[in-house]
Amino acid sequence: MMNSHEMERLDSKSSVTMMMESPSTSTIVHMGIPNSNVSSPTMMPTANVDESEELSSSQYICSINDWDANKRKKKKGWFGVSVPKFPRSNYLKTTKYTWWNFLFVCFFNQMKKIGNIYFTFIMIIALAIPGVWISGSPLLSIVPIAIILGVNFIREGGEDFFRYLNDRKVNNAKTKVLRDNEFRTVATKDVRVGDIVKVEENEEFPADLVLISSNFEDGSCSIETSNLDGESALKSRYSPSNLSTYNTSQRLSTLKGVIKCQEPNQHLHKFRGSITVDGVDSPISHQNLLLKGSVLKSGFIHGVVVYTGKDTKVAKNMQQTTLKFSFINTMTNFFISVMFGVMAIFVVLFVILEAYYEFTYARKATYTGKLKPIGISDGLWVVHSILVFVVLFNLFVPASLFVTLEFVKAVQARFISIDNKLCYSEIDSHTGKKNETKGAAISSDLHSDLSQVDVIVTDKTGTLTENSMNFNKLWLLDGPTFDDTMGAGDIQLAYSDEARSESNSTQSVVLNKTKTVLSDEQYFTVMVSLLTLSLCHNVTVRIGDNDKITYDGESPDEIALVKGASNNGFVLKYFTEKKTILSIFNKEYTFERLAEIAFTPERKRMSTLFNIPTDFLQDYPIFSKMALKHNVPEEDIQNGSGLNLCLIKGADTFVYPCISKDCLDNSKQKVESQLLDFSKEGLRSLVLAYKFVPNSAVNNWLETYYQSKKEIVDSKQLELLHKAESEMENQMTICGATGIEDRLQVQVPETLKFFFDAGLKIWMATGDARDSAIHIAKISKLVSEDTPILYMEYNHSTYEDVLADELLQKISQMPSHQQENLSLVMDGHVMNKTEVSKSLVTLLEKCKTVICYRSTPKQKASLVQLLRSKLKKNCLAIGDGANDVSMIQKAKVGVAIIGKEGQQAKLASDYAIPKFFMLKRLLAVHGRYSFKRSAQFVQYSFYKNTVIAFVLVLYNFYNLYSGQTLFDGWVITFQNYIFTLWNPFIFGLIEKDITEDFLEDPTTGPTLFKNLRKENVFNWFSFIKWIFGSFIHAVIIFFFNMYGTEPTMLANGQSDDLWLRSTLVYTCVFAVVTLKCFLEMEHYTILHGIAMLLSVLCFTGYVIVYTIIPSALTNVWFMAMRTPTFWFILLLCVATCLGIDLIFVSVKVIWFPDMYLKLRMQHKKNHHVNEEKDQELQYTQ
Repeated sequence: MMNSHEMERLDSKSSVTMMMESPSTSTIVHMGIPNSNVSSPTMMPTANVDESEELSSSQYICSINDWDANKRKKKKGWFGVSVPKFPRSNYLKTTKYTWWNFLFVCFFNQMKKIGNIYFTFIMIIALAIPGVWISGSPLLSIVPIAIILGVNFIREGGEDFFRYLNDRKVNNAKTKVLRDNEFRTVATKDVRVGDIVKVEENEEFPADLVLISSNFEDGSCSIETSNLDGESALKSRYSPSNLSTYNTSQRLSTLKGVIKCQEPNQHLHKFRGSITVDGVDSPISHQNLLLKGSVLKSGFIHGVVVYTGKDTKVAKNMQQTTLKFSFINTMTNFFISVMFGVMAIFVVLFVILEAYYEFTYARKATYTGKLKPIGISDGLWVVHSILVFVVLFNLFVPASLFVTLEFVKAVQARFISIDNKLCYSEIDSHTGKKNETKGAAISSDLHSDLSQVDVIVTDKTGTLTENSMNFNKLWLLDGPTFDDTMGAGDIQLAYSDEARSESNSTQSVVLNKTKTVLSDEQYFTVMVSLLTLSLCHNVTVRIGDNDKITYDGESPDEIALVKGASNNGFVLKYFTEKKTILSIFNKEYTFERLAEIAFTPERKRMSTLFNIPTDFLQDYPIFSKMALKHNVPEEDIQNGSGLNLCLIKGADTFVYPCISKDCLDNSKQKVESQLLDFSKEGLRSLVLAYKFVPNSAVNNWLETYYQSKKEIVDSKQLELLHKAESEMENQMTICGATGIEDRLQVQVPETLKFFFDAGLKIWMATGDARDSAIHIAKISKLVSEDTPILYMEYNHSTYEDVLADELLQKISQMPSHQQENLSLVMDGHVMNKTEVSKSLVTLLEKCKTVICYRSTPKQKASLVQLLRSKLKKNCLAIGDGANDVSMIQKAKVGVAIIGKEGQQAKLASDYAIPKFFMLKRLLAVHGRYSFKRSAQFVQYSFYKNTVIAFVLVLYNFYNLYSGQTLFDGWVITFQNYIFTLWNPFIFGLIEKDITEDFLEDPTTGPTLFKNLRKENVFNWFSFIKWIFGSFIHAVIIFFFNMYGTEPTMLANGQSDDLWLRSTLVYTCVFAVVTLKCFLEMEHYTILHGIAMLLSVLCFTGYVIVYTIIPSALTNVWFMAMRTPTFWFILLLCVATCLGIDLIFVSVKVIWFPDMYLKLRMQHKKNHHVNEEKDQELQYTQ
């Protein structure tokens, strides 16, 4: 996860080394209605987009308090017809269907699945062509597709109905809108673009608003955006200049103006434009925007509606989740294709055989009365015969599988979400209350893939570490290094005359515990550094009970720096867009905030321009003294208007271009040396710098800067803004650097060791500096002490394939045991190229660990894509921040850490967990169980269908390829949906091959995880084994029934008929299939017995009912069951079929047991021993 202070590094020097580590934008654009409806209520974060890509030459203009003007705005629609430019209402629709198109659209969506198309085809030909459906009434062909569609219609309709209820609640919520000079309560859906609305505390904003005024004099307010991004920390928003006085309905009624801004887009934190009131233009940004879905947390506000309905940013972010296909689904679809092929082979074979019989023998059978028997040349007969066998053999594809598998996966997802061992509790620092964070399965399709992961790509900050930032060190250029334990008066003491007169200061203020006295330059440097920490930020101040100060903000780094400055006497008391109040050594000063050049992912630095108040200058004359040294005119100091000071903080390589040449030449080496020391200690570093700006320069620059901010239309004018920013951010002087500590999460080393022992590779992609990333890698045991580390650093002049070739040459010269444990450290810029060289791919494949530092979100995603496309690895990506969204979406499985950077990562992920160590349980326990359960469920579903399908194949050999069925249509229908439905659910829901303790144990768990990917659980071999087993069982059942009984088998001497023989055959099929499921189970509970009993009861109930009602099977079951032969054949078939299976199982258990069989037997033995000890203890007592 990369936050606002993780930076890219551009190394001017490349090196390829190998060593053994010792132990040691805004645009004015045209507003338009989105082309597509909101298809899902799921908010999906979008990938980072370069600012210039959003610019366009059209414009979006909103007239304030003038609906008629907005209504008159037109744009060209379809066929050149003019349509309203703005939505007619604020109605937000998240439903996928309407009452009139539900059946049509839902049916169309279901027909995208090949299985549904197949069974629909079967139904159509059975109903449309006489004689094709031979198993009773053709109406029975409706049942399979009716059940499949019915279940999906109920599910889709139910989900959409709940969306409709939520839409109705949101759209009918009440809000206050200025109409006819007073605020009137209206439904949210009736809010229009240009309206002025009033929102009160704890209410949601009804649309996207530009803040005009609030209950505060300066027009600021506090909001919570947890509904949008999951961040519970309060954020501040501000009214544009000169508008905060419009704070009553009378004043607001006179407000007329125009807002020019960006076209509606999905970027929550990007908004630029201008607002013109009374001929005065003021720039506006996301700091002035109140988004729909956010909640007001302070007093009340007035705002003008700028985006409504489908144009709001929350609506723009509602997208369908990224479609990922699981291994189970992929293999199941492949096996279905295989069974289609098998069915096609039998269809063709029997059509040929039937045609041969008709041509060779049937035409000679004159006794049939056919004067001209059908010949092979008759095309219609061939088509009819094909369709007959297609319908007859449709059981090769299990119809119930498509419905039941989705249900099984949904329940498996629920098991993950309710797992108490995936919960984490901690105390909220603001409220003091205990917060419990639970794991969640966002996707219901990828559970089995958790056990098939080959490579884990992890973020660092917030994923391996806590993202709980602590200000650790403040290094001063040409001065001492202070830590966070300094007292508020230590700096003054070190600078005092008393301290200067003594040989040693009375109290240590230096980390290395030396006694240091500050010179004038050092004193100024530490003061301006602490001013930078306490002024250059966007941290919100909250005053709680007993005047306790709490800081909130979007960046944990900024909060840590503000707290660090506070601990050192620079206490932030009040912060708004225009002013900041600091208590410096217990005296308050008000600093006017003139301008801010915000942090962006491209700039990776932040600057603020402040006016230093005169009372501060009087108390600290060192600032006036240093201003003169920096060529500030003396009249600026003496005129009583204060001094202008520009402060900047950011990554080293992005701050260096802002530094004067003399300062950079003299200090760069010292700075880099100190930053290296910080990195080795695992500290995240920022460089601090400052510049005094004369009044004349400030006035001219502010006019240019604000003018450029409000007139951005295209990329050319965006360059003008960047030029204005560069004019301020130059000729600066470095004053110091900060080191922020981020602690490692609990159990991270143990978790990584578990995965390494399981044979997984682990890569880390981070935006931090190289040495900081390596430090975390070492203390987390991602890189061990004896691991050979290879370095590949970016160089503009050297191709990465040349660097990779050199490293491969070095690897070839290493001992074999070292080649198996390689780590590669590479610059993120290596991933910038669209095509990666073969040499680099080979190098990456050889490395057990890869650390990609200074990597951007796009580079992280490229790394994951390389793993999947080039290395053909199943990749899991895990991260916690918005910058991890791209790689999470690219990975086969995306996992989010529910952390302090909002829920962007969670919304884009497939699974979410509170802490990294829980990934072990997610993969080793839930991944294994889901894989084994789904694999057994799918294969058993094929087995139970192919047994009866192979019986029909054999029967058609027996009856001379006539296409005759052996079973009644109801029997075949109930076979899928009632008789054999319950037992597979047990496979899919609660089957366990081994206990959780063994799976999570650090000694046995890794081996079990590794072996699962090697075992034949769900692949070609296992599938063929199940299908071959079904064929053997079908052969045994068919021949024992057809040739193991006399033609006159009834006790009364009557000859048996087709339906009597059918009864015996299907009873054997049902018994064998049901007991086969029981035999394959490895974990037995009361639910297994209930499922078995339910199957028997359903079958028995069907027999009783169907035997009583008039039909071809009337009394057949009763007659069969009174015959001893019936029971003999039934027992013989069951004993023979399952006896063969038991022999194979016994051979495996006795002579070829795998690891988990041994563990299970050891577990049972230990359990038995413990029970005997307990009994002995009770007996002695």
